[in-house]
Amino acid sequence: MNALHRIREALADHRLRPLVIAGAATVVAVVGVAAFGILHEPRTPATLTEPPGFTLFPAGDDVARLAPIKVTYEFPPAERDGSHLLKLEPEVQGEYAWLSDRTLLFQPEYPGLLRGQAYEVRVAARPEAGLPQEFRRTFTVTGKLVVQNVIPAPEDVDVPANGQVLIQFSRSVAPLTTLSEADLRQPVVFDPPLEGTGAWLNTSLYRFVPSGMAPNTRYTATVKAGLTSAADGKLEADYSWTFTSYGPALDAVNPDAGALYAAPRQPVTLKFNQAMDQAGVEAAFALTSGTGRKVPGSFAWSDGGRTATFTPATDLERGLTYTVNVPAGLKGKTGGATKTAWTSVFTTVKLAGIERTSPADGSTGASRYGMTITFNNPMNTDSLEGKVSVSGVDASTVFQYWYEDDRIMNVNTPLRPSTRYTLTIAAGATDRYGQPLPASSFSFTTGSLEARISFAIPGVYTTYSAGAEPFLYYHAINTASAAFTLYRLTPSEAAAVRSINAVPKDRETQWTPSSPPMRTWTETNPATADQVLVLSTSLAPGATLPKGDYYVKSTGGDYFAEMAFTVVDSVIVTKLSNDQMLAWVLDHDTGKPLPGVTVSASGNATGDQVTDANGLATWPVTRANDTWPPRNIHYVLNIESGGHRGVVLSQWTQGAQSYQFGVPLEYYARNYVGLLYT
Repeated sequence: MNALHRIREALADHRLRPLVIAGAATVVAVVGVAAFGILHEPRTPATLTEPPGFTLFPAGDDVARLAPIKVTYEFPPAERDGSHLLKLEPEVQGEYAWLSDRTLLFQPEYPGLLRGQAYEVRVAARPEAGLPQEFRRTFTVTGKLVVQNVIPAPEDVDVPANGQVLIQFSRSVAPLTTLSEADLRQPVVFDPPLEGTGAWLNTSLYRFVPSGMAPNTRYTATVKAGLTSAADGKLEADYSWTFTSYGPALDAVNPDAGALYAAPRQPVTLKFNQAMDQAGVEAAFALTSGTGRKVPGSFAWSDGGRTATFTPATDLERGLTYTVNVPAGLKGKTGGATKTAWTSVFTTVKLAGIERTSPADGSTGASRYGMTITFNNPMNTDSLEGKVSVSGVDASTVFQYWYEDDRIMNVNTPLRPSTRYTLTIAAGATDRYGQPLPASSFSFTTGSLEARISFAIPGVYTTYSAGAEPFLYYHAINTASAAFTLYRLTPSEAAAVRSINAVPKDRETQWTPSSPPMRTWTETNPATADQVLVLSTSLAPGATLPKGDYYVKSTGGDYFAEMAFTVVDSVIVTKLSNDQMLAWVLDHDTGKPLPGVTVSASGNATGDQVTDANGLATWPVTRANDTWPPRNIHYVLNIESGGHRGVVLSQWTQGAQSYQFGVPLEYYARNYVGLLYT
């Protein structure tokens, strides 16, 4: 279809304004202007102001990458091929679409326009659509690559030798990949050159760690323009900034501030962060005594001029405080000066000696559990081996233990009560600095054993046979006599005692049952000092006690003793598994099984069971949970019927235990059990 025919159709469709057509040549000229490059006429200057009824989107310097290019004419253009009406420079691939008969849209292909790129939009002249000449406009895509932040910051000073350099870009630069495949090219260069290693911490943050930054050096760091090969990843211009590395500084002083027990000729070490002007440091340094006297000495330098060691010309005074003074302004070998002064004190050792002992020399009533010697200096512990003895004690039983930086020695050996001892340290021992410790000794007398009465029983609740005289064995220490009181317990008191497996503990005074005493008596003890006597008394002299529940207490000495018990004619032997408890009921005196006996259970096993012909009864056992310890199951079995009396508690664990015979125990049921055959 020729141009004249298209215009005639357009006029017929009333899509163009009426034109005065002088001839075919005129029409051809108009059509020639309407398309890009058809007649190659000279391009008119870009239009800056949109004509009436004409709009073009987008505009500005922050256009999104996938923003569509949209042009709206005043009237529908005759040309419907979008590529003849609208173009971008640089060229961009995309799709054209008509949103209406007057609005044309161009959608760039994914991932869109180049970040930070400036584009020119050219809209061809279409007189019939109200655009008499070509219209051009430029815009810039968002995401221009810039350096947003750097560390060290511009003009920073005192950057440490291994101070990391961080560069934060405005958007992703490096591809997202594994560390092994990361781009190892360094985006930053330094003047003067700086060795080190760098890596992308993420796609927009780069870190460079110097291997050794020179001191007192002004560095210029530059990120070159054209950072990456990607079209939208180029930095438009170099980004440069400067920083200055670390100046001289004192890193450490030995002895440190407040140090104790400095050596008699204690050297003072100054550790700097860089090589120093040695003459200046030596002239400024001062070590003074507590009286203000400056200590003479000599310097030695090491570590490439970074470490200075001052050694006094003579021994320092013992037990005296010395002050180290290092002023500010000390110059580095390559320039700069220290900014901070250092002042600290340390204290020298005293002549080796004993500061105190425990027990003190001449003390009485001393403890029988070890002796402690505190020295005034840290000691050479090896030098005291074999030099400490205790009178009347076998040397092979004397052991030394050291604490507090080898200043405190504990001497451990068994001591008898009411006995005088002398601890002796022989000559030849030295402190840590080789100073001799004079031979010394101290004496003391141990205290007597505490006066007390205690029952010789494994617990505070037990049973006695109804068929035998009940004897109570007790220990007596330094007591002339022991007073006893026997009570009968009420059923509620007996149940309470059994439920907690003991008379209430952790009390300062004895418990007294509600019933009046059945009997009160006193036993006379042999007059033997500082010996543990095992004695006995009868709870029912020459007789037996009726079956039932009882409580006995005793006084004598500094402590009291007490015991609850039940007089029984039956024995209950129990065995516990993961989910069942078995009781075997026997006659106490004959050991024969007792059938038909009702046994009451409380705790994790509850209810009454009657023994079978073999004297056996069982209960299911409930567990609240399987937390450790698994043996923490409380039960009480009690017989109070048919003329029988017996009791057993789950907490009675004295006597032979399975582990004593090498028998392993399992407290939980197994989920799986397997058998292996060969």
